[in-house]
Amino acid sequence: GTGGYVLAKIPVSYVSIDVNPSIELALNRFDRVIYAAAYNRDGENVLNTLSLNGMRYNDAVDAVMESDAMQPYLSAEAGLTFTVAAGSGRKADALQTEIASSSGCLKYGGTSLSADIGIVEEAHENGLSTGKYAAYQVLRQYDGTVTVQDCHDMTMAEIYGLIQCHKSGHENDQQEKGHK
Repeated sequence: GTGGYVLAKIPVSYVSIDVNPSIELALNRFDRVIYAAAYNRDGENVLNTLSLNGMRYNDAVDAVMESDAMQPYLSAEAGLTFTVAAGSGRKADALQTEIASSSGCLKYGGTSLSADIGIVEEAHENGLSTGKYAAYQVLRQYDGTVTVQDCHDMTMAEIYGLIQCHKSGHENDQQEKGHK
């Protein structure tokens, strides 16, 4: 009995929901939420209206997405991103696939991504959700001057906008080199 209780309280997967509210759900091996964390004030405002512990992760994601507190952030250009990190690739794929086909993701034009579980602790140490930290890591590849602190103050749409801007600039540079 005690062993099962302990296993039910250990996080093995994470689901980040990032727009400007930045929220992360820690899941046990039974895909139940064992805790939800906010990584900014907007995330705190959303979580203060919900009780997600013990819920199956897909029900928790739907509860977050349908909450009144989340609605102001869900425009088509918001950059809604769901990021999954799990110990096994098969588990991550299953979670990501289910989230990508969820009403919350489809209804609000969200993107479902996967991240290496190895960055979770580093993300949390830097005060970011796993999803926002993964986006920061991509942006940092293009612009080494961007700091974690810069990303604290950015929305996902802003981070992805900068990534796209850098990608476009990089592609233009490659095309110019090809024409010479």
